[in-house]
Amino acid sequence: LKEWLLPEMKESFGLIVRTNAAEASKEEILRELAYLKKRYDKVCEIGKSRITGSLLEAAMPFYLEALRDVYESELEEIVVEGAKTFEEVRCCLEESWPGDLTKLRLYEDALQPLSKLYALEHVLEGLLQEKVWLKSGGYLIIQQTEAFVAIDVNTGKFTGRQKAQETFRKINLEAAAEIAKQLRLRNLSGTILIDFINLENIEHQEELFHVLEKHCRRDPVRTTVVDITKLNIIEVTRQKIRRPLREELEELSTVRGMDV
Repeated sequence: LKEWLLPEMKESFGLIVRTNAAEASKEEILRELAYLKKRYDKVCEIGKSRITGSLLEAAMPFYLEALRDVYESELEEIVVEGAKTFEEVRCCLEESWPGDLTKLRLYEDALQPLSKLYALEHVLEGLLQEKVWLKSGGYLIIQQTEAFVAIDVNTGKFTGRQKAQETFRKINLEAAAEIAKQLRLRNLSGTILIDFINLENIEHQEELFHVLEKHCRRDPVRTTVVDITKLNIIEVTRQKIRRPLREELEELSTVRGMDV
């Protein structure tokens, strides 16, 4: 990575490469660097003619940040409701990811809002529930406390015919993928303790640890799978960027006079 970036360096700035850039291609890294340099040069130019206290650069709106952090290879379509927001997204894509402009579409059905079309209320309601069902019939229990987030993996309705340990292994591997997804969707952060179903085979334990690491590496927020304790609980830490989804929705419901 240093070999790619050193030729792009200037004396006027430094560079920090985030850990989740480890699997990015050279083209992706240099494209993002070009975008950041463009923003930097713009701020420097604007600053020459502004007085003290002037705004030189504003943070991206949360929806543009989400677009920036999405996995480009999995992005099929960008559907936007509202002409103003659509124009903001279009300008962002045009400047940073022109190849994705063809995926952008303005939603204009006045009879059915976009949130209703994709049943977002139902999705958000599910993200407030402690229990999350897995396709295998197993389930997760996700509980957030003041000190940490506790996640428990259970066999539930799973009725595999294989030996018990192989059944537990399959549920745990499915749970690892779902847990990484739920951490992102619920925006859970801090210390996260995961109580997977006990695996007697050391190789299966190591496999689970590495599979969870692989899924967490895809998170745009820095997430570290730390260790397995003597009680077979996996410790994870996730950087706090914004408040958890539950807190955001509770505040929104208070403003609107609603119950969550």
